Amino acid sequence: MSTTNDADGIHFADRSRTAPPPSGGAYTVRRSEKFVPTLTKRSTAISEKSVEFFADDTDERDIKKKQEFKGRYFFWLAYQSVGVIYGDIGTSPLYVYSSTFTSDPSHDDLLGALSLIIWTLTLMVSIKYVLIVLRADDEGEGGTFAVYSLLSRYVQCPNLDFTCFTLADVNVKVNIVARDPREERTINIERVKTSDLAFPNKATRSFLEKSKIMKILLKVIGVFGVSLVMSGESSNTIWYRIAADRTPDGVLTPAQSVLGAVQGLKVVDDSITTATIVGVTCAILILLFLSQPLGTSNVGSAFAPIVIIWLLFNLCFGIYNLVQFDHSVLRAFSPYFAGAFFVRNKTEGWKSLGGILLAFTGVEALFADLGAFTRRSIQLSWLCFAYPCLLLAYIGQAAYISRNTGAYSNPFYNSVPPKMFYPSLVIAILAAIVASQAMITATFQLLSQIVKLSYIPQIKVVHTSKIFHQQIYVPSVNWLLMIGTICVTAAYKNTTKLGEAYGVCVILVTFITTLMVSLVALLVWCLPIYVVVPCFLVFATLDGLYLSSALLKLPNGAWFTLVLAVFLSSIFVLWRFGKENQWRAEASDKVAPWNLFSETYYDDDDITSDEPELRFTDKLGGGHISRLRGIGVFFDKTGAPNATPAVFVHFLQKFQAAPTVTVFFHIRPLTCPSVAPEDRFSVSRCRKAGLDPNKDGAKLRNIYCVTIRHGYTDSDIVSSDLGLLIYENIRAFIIREGALKDVDMMRVAAVTTYQGSTTNEGGRAAATPDTTLPSTDDSGTETSNHMLVRYRRNSVRHHLAALQAV
Repeated sequence: MSTTNDADGIHFADRSRTAPPPSGGAYTVRRSEKFVPTLTKRSTAISEKSVEFFADDTDERDIKKKQEFKGRYFFWLAYQSVGVIYGDIGTSPLYVYSSTFTSDPSHDDLLGALSLIIWTLTLMVSIKYVLIVLRADDEGEGGTFAVYSLLSRYVQCPNLDFTCFTLADVNVKVNIVARDPREERTINIERVKTSDLAFPNKATRSFLEKSKIMKILLKVIGVFGVSLVMSGESSNTIWYRIAADRTPDGVLTPAQSVLGAVQGLKVVDDSITTATIVGVTCAILILLFLSQPLGTSNVGSAFAPIVIIWLLFNLCFGIYNLVQFDHSVLRAFSPYFAGAFFVRNKTEGWKSLGGILLAFTGVEALFADLGAFTRRSIQLSWLCFAYPCLLLAYIGQAAYISRNTGAYSNPFYNSVPPKMFYPSLVIAILAAIVASQAMITATFQLLSQIVKLSYIPQIKVVHTSKIFHQQIYVPSVNWLLMIGTICVTAAYKNTTKLGEAYGVCVILVTFITTLMVSLVALLVWCLPIYVVVPCFLVFATLDGLYLSSALLKLPNGAWFTLVLAVFLSSIFVLWRFGKENQWRAEASDKVAPWNLFSETYYDDDDITSDEPELRFTDKLGGGHISRLRGIGVFFDKTGAPNATPAVFVHFLQKFQAAPTVTVFFHIRPLTCPSVAPEDRFSVSRCRKAGLDPNKDGAKLRNIYCVTIRHGYTDSDIVSSDLGLLIYENIRAFIIREGALKDVDMMRVAAVTTYQGSTTNEGGRAAATPDTTLPSTDDSGTETSNHMLVRYRRNSVRHHLAALQAV
C-alpha cells in the first residue's frame, strides 16, 4: 500500500511494514518482543537466548481509525455540538462584566475590558484551541490525555537492541508509556524518520526518549490535566445550587451561568428563599443526569435549540444596544486599549483578569468533547455561529454600560430590550441548565481514555450511537456525579468560594495543553522550532497572566478543586503503577510454544509417520507429552502472536498431555458498531518468528491462533455454537492455506520424476520417465522422498484429517 496523506498533511506509511519507507514521512514501528519463559516462579528459565517475536502480522481491521463525515452527518454533528459544547462558554455574558468591575467603570476602562474580552476570545479560543489544538487529536479523541497518548505513539527508541530486553523492558524503555497488552495490537505506533527532523526537533525527541524524569513528568501532567477537568466539572455542576448571595468584589464564580440566570428571578420576586433555590436545583440536577443515558446525539439534538436561541438572543440584543447607545465601543478591536488598561490600572488591572477569565471558561470542554464530534464540525459551529454571537453580546453590553450607571452589576438583564425581559429570563435559565452538559460529556470522554491506558479499573462504557462511534455514556460515573453534586449542593451554604476554584482549573488545563501541543508540533507535525517557540511564548504568556491572577483566589476556595485534582491524580498514578507491575510479571511468565515442547518424528523418511511425538524441551526435563483426542480451546487474554496463554502452560504442567488440535482463542473488541461475519474470525498458525513460513519447523503442527472480532453492538460473541464456528473457520483456513501452497510443493506430489533425455528420429530431445527415487547427494540436497514426506505432512488432506479425527 502506498503512502497516503491524512487531513492534516502528515504522511503515514503502510502500517504493515516494519522498515522505514525510502522517502520521508512517518512509518510504522512494531516492537520486537523477547520473552523469558518460565513454568513457575521457582523454575529455571528455559533459555537465555529466547526467540524474538515480531508483531508483523498486524491486521488493518484491528487498528482504530478516525471518523470523518461529510454532507448531512457533518452538519448534524455541528448542530449537536452547539447543544453540548457551548452551553458553558455561551452563558458567560451573564456575569463577565459584573465579575470584572466592583463599581461603575470609566469609559476607557470599559473599552480596555472589552478589548481584553475580544482578543482573549480570538487568541485563546479561536486561534489557539479551534485552529491549532483541535488538530492534536489522537485518532479523533481530544483532551490533554489524548495529546499525551498521541505523543506516546510517536516517541519511541527504535535504535535500541531489542534482543536485550524482555517484553516489560521494551514497553518501559521503548515507549514513553506502556500499553495494555490487550490493547497493543489495536494501536498504530508510528514514528517520523530521523532524517526528516531538524536538529532542534531531533534533540527534543532524543531528550524525551532518554530522560526518565521527562517520561514521569509527562505522565503526571497528562493525568493531572484530566483530574483538573473532572474536578472542575464537579465544582461547576455544584453551582446548580443557585445561591443568591455574592461577595462584594464579584469574585470568580465559574458556574455563575446558573447564578446569573436565576438572579433574574430575584428581580421578579425578591421573596424567593434559599431553601426553594436548593430544592429546585436538586430537581434540575436529577433531571439532567437522568437524561444522559439517552446518548450524546439525542441530548445534543434536544439541547441545541435552547443554546441556539440563547446565542441568537445575545446576537440581536448586542446589535440593538450597539446601535441604540454607543457604537464607539467598536474601537475596542484595537489591542491598544487592552495595553492601556494595564498601564493605567497596574496591579488592579492585573487582578481584574480573574473576571475576564470567565469569558472563556468551558474552552477545555471544547477540546475534551472532540471525540464525540469532529474537528471540522466544531470549527464550523464556533467560527460561523458561537464566536460572532458572543462577540456582539459583549460589545452590546459594553455599549449599554457606557450610557447607564450601575448597569455593570447585572449586564445581561439590564441591557435586555423593552418587552423582552421575560422571554430572556426563560431562555437564560434553560441555557444555564444546559451549561454543565459540556463538562459531563467531557468527563465521559476523558474517563474512557484513561481506562484504555489502564489508569483506573475497567468500567462499563456504553456507546450510544451506531453512526458516531465515539459518543459514549458511562453509567457508574454518571450516577456518582449526580449523588456527589446533590450532596454538596445541599450541604454547602456558600458556594461562591467553591466556584472560585473553577477558574484556576480552567487556566491550568489551558496552560498544560499549551505545553503538550507544543511538543506535538515539534515531534509529530515536525514544524520548525522558529515557528513553534514564538507561538508557544505568546500563548504561554497569556496563560501565565490569567493563571497568576486566578491563583490569588487560592486561599478563598480555589484550593478545594486543586486538592481534589491531586487526590484523583494520585489514585490514577497508583493504579497505573500496579498495572505496570502486573504486566511485567505476566510478561516474565510468558512462554513460546517451541520453548515448551519439541516435535519429533519417529522416522523422517517414513511417509506413514504422520503424527510427531511431543516432548518437553531439555530444559524442562525432556519428558513425553501424551496426546488427548479432541480439540482444546485455551483462552488467550492478550492475543499476542506466538505467545502461549498461561492456562495452556498450566495445563501441560499438570496433565503432561496436549490435545490433538490446540486452539489459542482471543476476543478482540473494536470501536465500531458491528463486524461483518466474513471479517469476524481470523485464523493463523502458531509459528516461530523470523523463519520462512514454508520451511520445516517454522509452523507448529495443529496449533492455531483464532481471534474473534466484535463491535460494541454485537451481542452474540460467545454463543452456544462457538465451538462449531471455531472448527469451521479452522477448516476453511486449512483449505485456503492449501490453495496458496508453493508450486514446487505441488510438483513433488507425483512420485515419478523426469530426468535425462534421448534423441528421437527427428533429432529432438525427448523426456524419459524415471520412476526411481534418487537418494540424498553428497551436498545434502533434499531428495524427492524427503520432499514428498514434507509435502504429505503439510498437505491440506493431512491437516483436515487431523482436525476431523477429533
